Amino acid sequence: LVGDEVAVKILRSEFVAEPEAVERFRREARAAARLRHPNVVVIYDYGEARGDDAPAFIVMELLKGESLRDVLRREQRLEPQRVAALMRDICSGIGTAHRNGIVHRDIKPDNVIVLPPDEEEGRERETVKVVDFGIAKLRDPAGGGTLTQKGFQPGTVYYMSPEQCRGDDLDARSDVYSLGALCYELLAGTPPFVGETRTGVISKHLFDPPPPFPAEVPVAPALSAVVMRALAKDPAGRPADAGALGRELQAAEREDQEARASRAEEQRRQAEAEQQRLAQVEAEKQRLAEEAREREAEALRHAAEQQQRREAEAQRERQEEAAATRLKQEEADRRRREAEDTERRQRDSSAPPAIETLSVPHTPATPPDGSRKSAFDEPVVPPERNRRGKMTIALIILFVVGAIAVAVALLKQGPPEPSAGGSETASGKQTGVPAAPTTGQQTTSPQTPPSGMVHVPGGEFTMGVNGSDGGDEYERPAHRVTLKPFFIDTYEVTNEEYEKFIRETDNLPPPTWTNKTYPAGMARKPVTNVGWDEARAYAAWAGKRLPTEEEWEFAARGTDGRRYPWGNVWQTGMANAGGATSGIAEVGTYKGTSPFGAFDMAGNVWEWTDSALKAYPGGQLPEKPASNAKVLRGGSYKSNQAQAKATYRFGWRASGENSYAETGFRCARDINDSPK
Repeated sequence: LVGDEVAVKILRSEFVAEPEAVERFRREARAAARLRHPNVVVIYDYGEARGDDAPAFIVMELLKGESLRDVLRREQRLEPQRVAALMRDICSGIGTAHRNGIVHRDIKPDNVIVLPPDEEEGRERETVKVVDFGIAKLRDPAGGGTLTQKGFQPGTVYYMSPEQCRGDDLDARSDVYSLGALCYELLAGTPPFVGETRTGVISKHLFDPPPPFPAEVPVAPALSAVVMRALAKDPAGRPADAGALGRELQAAEREDQEARASRAEEQRRQAEAEQQRLAQVEAEKQRLAEEAREREAEALRHAAEQQQRREAEAQRERQEEAAATRLKQEEADRRRREAEDTERRQRDSSAPPAIETLSVPHTPATPPDGSRKSAFDEPVVPPERNRRGKMTIALIILFVVGAIAVAVALLKQGPPEPSAGGSETASGKQTGVPAAPTTGQQTTSPQTPPSGMVHVPGGEFTMGVNGSDGGDEYERPAHRVTLKPFFIDTYEVTNEEYEKFIRETDNLPPPTWTNKTYPAGMARKPVTNVGWDEARAYAAWAGKRLPTEEEWEFAARGTDGRRYPWGNVWQTGMANAGGATSGIAEVGTYKGTSPFGAFDMAGNVWEWTDSALKAYPGGQLPEKPASNAKVLRGGSYKSNQAQAKATYRFGWRASGENSYAETGFRCARDINDSPK
């Protein structure tokens, strides 16, 4: 030790005059000197000065660090991962003492020195050294008193085991209790039992169960269970020694690490699934955009064709008008030429005009013989040639004009549309009588549902999802389920509906109501702050029941395995979820109905089902649910898109939760049941 820095521990003067104290100090020093462990202070020598009042002393390793008490004063409480590493070292050092038959009896933050990493001394990480083996027992006064009594080390009483408080014989399990109290304080920032007096703290050690960790302290369940075992009142309920406690803490740490790794992997899978979903959404957007472009091009093509047809029709009309005008002109020219020919022949011939001519001779006012009759009293009949030509031209004109009119009418009318549900006769006309159903068609209509409910036909469907389809452990695996037909409420039960139930029964209203009346403006909004038992009571009062989660999922997604009630892609405006609003909406506000016509099965408020939370066939839940956990479905206005899926399951205790502010319900009814 020449040239080395050491520490010298001297027995306090008030104990020097007590032979028993000096002997115990000497015996404990020699016992500690036998310990060789990286986490126990090294004892180099022990000695006693000459003289009655001369002190005894221990020469030990000089530690350049700070006590756990100093660390706690600065940081209040430590992270669970750091606590696990420190406690592993402390238990390892104390475990060596236990194997050598030594009980420390004064484990507390003051007696644990924290050494920082030091490359020169070969420390790659933070570690600890346990000091003061056996000293606490010598310092412990015989009687009680306040925590600040002279001779009493402050803080020691906070870590004493029940048997140490009673003055019983101690073994390694007493140190295990003290290690549990120390671990509790490192995690929570305060010892498990505190009080104003030493007696008060001792009473709690003897009779009070250890309090659970505060809600704001992130302690894994496995680690919490080990700490509570170490704090058992009965030594038989604790780990056998510090080594056993260290192994349990190490196992809990591994379990926590595996859980964290599992959560990280699940978050990674969810991130990948979200990326895939976003890619699908983008692909769907591109597909819809391409379809829109195709529809626009088709509309432009159709408009161009319509314009071409209109122009062709106008061209035909102009041609027909020109043809008719030309025919009229030709007929007028022919008549004029015939008249000119007749007049010329009359001038060139001395004979009276022939009867076949088209000219009409002048008839005297009074015939020569005094009679009214003359040779021209009969109608003048044109020659046969002229008569037939005129009729032929007239018929042609009538035929052409008629054909044009018919064609124009047909072009303007367009193709005939078939009448809805009608059948066609042999002549090709619509009869207006519905066609007979073909083989295999459903010929009977579903049973008419009661008012306010929709009919859900029975059948087989795939419930849940497989790992490749996304979703968490609660939604997996996908499995086939067969259901009978049933009715389910079109909307979630509203405040005004629930008020009738409250006024007709002895049931208590939700805590947000006043004098059995819901707040103003909430009539058509779904009732919330309702536990599972209250929801079942309402359903029974209404002659209905809560739907099973199988019925709920089938009613929400149908048989085609869709992700949301309206389809596989999230659409804004379909549901009160995914950031749509900041509050509950009136029922039916959003148009995203299920395949059977039920509203708000995604978002708005969570909905109770009649089913207890349990794993699907062939699946396993990540953690054991509470004994009264029931399944909620549908998400709320605060939920994200994943929680609004038709397959998403959420376990919530039927009663005893802190809040049911986002929880409501809807009812179901068997087909053969009679409504209230």
